[in-house]
Amino acid sequence: MGIVLPFIWTKSLVFFLVGIIAYPILWFVADKEPHFFEVLRVSFGTVRATKNRKFWGGDSFGA
Repeated sequence: MGIVLPFIWTKSLVFFLVGIIAYPILWFVADKEPHFFEVLRVSFGTVRATKNRKFWGGDSFGA
């Protein structure tokens, strides 16, 4: 879906070719590690600073 819409909007074969190459690679990665994209989202996501950041030198999130 991430490649199909840009391909339809632009009618550029570049997106089609990228999709042909990327789909099997991303399918293989998702098959080996089902939560891979969730891990990427969490790893590169940002969170707001906590109130005790200056005191402890970092953020602490308790359960």
